[in-house]
Amino acid sequence: MKRVKKAIMAAAVAAIATVSLSACGMVERTQESIDATILAKVGSVNITQKDLDTEAQSYIDTLISQYGEEAVASDEGKQVVAGLKKDLLASLVEMEILNLKAADYGLSLTSEAVTKSADERIEYIRTIYGDDAKYVESLKSMGYTEESYKTFVTEEVLRGLVYDEIVKDVTATEEEAKAYYEENKAAYVEKAGAVIYHIYFGTDAAAKAKADEAKAKLDAGAKFADIALEYGQDSTAEDGGELGFFEYDTDELLADFMDKVKPLKEGEISGVVQSTAGYHIITVKDVQAEDITPAFDEVKDDVTDELLAGKKQTRYEEQMATWKTELKVTTYEDKII
Repeated sequence: MKRVKKAIMAAAVAAIATVSLSACGMVERTQESIDATILAKVGSVNITQKDLDTEAQSYIDTLISQYGEEAVASDEGKQVVAGLKKDLLASLVEMEILNLKAADYGLSLTSEAVTKSADERIEYIRTIYGDDAKYVESLKSMGYTEESYKTFVTEEVLRGLVYDEIVKDVTATEEEAKAYYEENKAAYVEKAGAVIYHIYFGTDAAAKAKADEAKAKLDAGAKFADIALEYGQDSTAEDGGELGFFEYDTDELLADFMDKVKPLKEGEISGVVQSTAGYHIITVKDVQAEDITPAFDEVKDDVTDELLAGKKQTRYEEQMATWKTELKVTTYEDKII
């Protein structure tokens, strides 16, 4: 009897030790057990580490192809991958819910409406590339095979069709739009700014001399675009020096450059000016000297579209929350590897 008790005690101690060692990482898990780790449950469906890794691989391959191994191997890269996997797990959960609930709307990944739309999208993309070789190479650069890309497109079509069914009765009245406009009026203010053109010459004394030479030609009547093409040292030269429209308080361009822009009147050409980046000659068009707050009627369509989009997204999220409760969805983000 004592021997039996000792045997039972020994087995118990061994079991406890194994659990403890596993918990603290001293017992190495097999790849099979890692792959089988359940990261989420959607009804009777389990989403495993292998499912997540399969989904994430194309994204990781794209990161590596564009930025090198460091993009995923460095501490910062590992954080990026961890965030990516967390987002992808949420996407897998959402897709599984849609797969289970799509039948309520007569839809599935294999229903004619879904497969036909997916095939049409893929065929359209093929025609853009002109031939299959370029199409396949493009997919490869994004981490897809033809098969995996078709799966992706098909799932996106199903997601879109179910979304449309969920929100089809959502509307926005003019009264609601007016109220939304009043609450968010600041978002519709057209900030003071201008379309900016410049000729960039460089940073040294030779650049300054070239700038003076170019300014003399402009003063003599030469066209700004022609001088930009002749003298410009950056990528805007071929576009007449156009940088695009920028608000005067933008932080996208150097502050000391914008200080030279702000005083210019419509069509006025600056002298040779210097910023942190070097020497420039600047001109502006389509100047909007002050902030403008448009009346509701001027932005009615935009306001209504934005309000409606928000209401639809809210309806969709509410429906997803209801389904998550019905399906007893559980996620285990702390188990993601």
